Amino acid sequence: MTIDFDKLMDLRVDYAFKLFFVKSDPCLLIWVLNAVFANKGIPRVVKSLEINNPTLEKETKGGKLVILDVKATLDSGIIVLIEMHLYKLSELKAKTIYSWARSYGDQLKGGEKYLSATPIISITFAEGQISPLKNNRKTKKVDKIHRLCMITDIETGEPFTSAMEMHYIDTKAFLRAIKKKTGGKKMKADKILLDDNKALLDNVHPDLTKWLSLITQSNMPNKNLIKNLYETDEQLKFAVDTLALYYEDTEYRNAYDDRLREMNSIKETEEQLVQKDKQLVQKDKQLVQKDKQLVQKDKQLAQEQQKREQAEQLAAEKDRQIALLLQKVAEQGITL
Repeated sequence: MTIDFDKLMDLRVDYAFKLFFVKSDPCLLIWVLNAVFANKGIPRVVKSLEINNPTLEKETKGGKLVILDVKATLDSGIIVLIEMHLYKLSELKAKTIYSWARSYGDQLKGGEKYLSATPIISITFAEGQISPLKNNRKTKKVDKIHRLCMITDIETGEPFTSAMEMHYIDTKAFLRAIKKKTGGKKMKADKILLDDNKALLDNVHPDLTKWLSLITQSNMPNKNLIKNLYETDEQLKFAVDTLALYYEDTEYRNAYDDRLREMNSIKETEEQLVQKDKQLVQKDKQLVQKDKQLVQKDKQLAQEQQKREQAEQLAAEKDRQIALLLQKVAEQGITL
């Protein structure tokens, strides 16, 4: 099968992301989940799972199409929420917490004990950081590709509960790291290799690097990495072949193109709003600067007024002293 890597669906488009993981062989999602867990050293190996929402259902929110998250139950009973999120990063943290809370609460029926609820794992692929990291001793890398957030005891640092486990994976940070490592478009194909013995990126498991390479392949400046993986890795070859078949299907391709256009429109609108916000901020700064200038002028005018009043007082005092002197002269009969 000949693959045109420039015509693969972009998995960062939520429609393609869900299509790929709910309509394909479950092993694809299993491989990705195991890569995410392995990257954080979590001793959890998924062998089987069940997709809880296998249909490509749609919701409308404010007139916009919303592709619901992928929801799956692992062989251990743990529920996993997987989402691709490209915009409104300011809302991402609150959104994932809300989704977790809703899924966690929905497990319990009337009369069931709280302890019967199983943990909920949230895995979000986002185009950016959920919040900036401070560059301190505890966090050496500010540009974090994979963050794991849990509820912990602030005194001991120990996990407070296993009920909540949230993974945030920054695809932009991954692309920046790959570009820096491979020199953008310059590095030759035989120099970009990936195997279990040597990780391409520091602190990123080779399996996660492999799947992130597929997810971000549309924006990867150097296609040699994904091409090498296609030739050498059976899992990724199967994934790419599956993705290529979806693009050849007219129904799926049209739905994907429609969603891509809508997302581009949303992104363009958001960029315009961001630009307007920047312009408003700049105008506010200019107004603040003008206010400062007016305050400064008012101070200068007040100082000048004070000086005039002081001069008038001095002149009045001199006139009074002269008047007193003339009075004394007149009283003594002295003629000037």
